[in-house]
This record gives sequence, structure tokens and C-alpha cells, in this order.
Amino acid sequence: MFALATTKLNEAEGLDDQARSTWLGKGLLRLAKGDDENAIYQFNAVLKEYKDDVPALLGMANIEYNNKNYKSALRRYKQALRVLPSNMPAVRFRQGRQATVEIPAHFS
Repeated sequence: MFALATTKLNEAEGLDDQARSTWLGKGLLRLAKGDDENAIYQFNAVLKEYKDDVPALLGMANIEYNNKNYKSALRRYKQALRVLPSNMPAVRFRQGRQATVEIPAHFS
């Protein structure tokens, strides 16, 4: 499944290497694969251009939380809440990389 997602994201990048959705998709894929270093790179690329991108903020917060950087993770969660205070995705934590983000249908 990761191989197909990687192939499709690489194809998308070939069409438009500046597309936020491609950067974000690669960040989320790398986060799911446990490749924090490259996920951080992708999320930072998104946040450099779109400082209030909620999925990128949540991805970075997830990595920071998992690395026990709680203060930084909390800062990013608060930033995401300021952007979308009434429409915030439900975020639940379990141990390790099992954090779950549920995005309401109107964001899909």
C-alpha cells in the first residue's frame, strides 16, 4: 500500500512540484511509515508557504508529541485550534505512533 501511495505522489509531484497537497501527502505518508525526518521536511515545506495549514500543523504536533516535545506539540495544537476553532478534527492519542486524526467529511 505504501509503495502505491509513493508512486502516485511522485507522479503528482511530476505534474506540479509546488502543490501543497503533494507536499502534505508526502509528509503524511512518511509520518505513517515512521520516517519522521522526511515527514518534518515535507511539513515544514508546507508551513513555510502556508503557516496555518492545519493538517501540516497536526502532523508536526504528532511528531513532536511522539518525541516527548510536549511544549512544542501543544503550541502547534493551539495554533491549529486558533485557525479552526469550531471545526477542529478530533485528535485522540494512543501509545507510540498510533495517534489518530479524524477529519470531518466537509474537509475531505
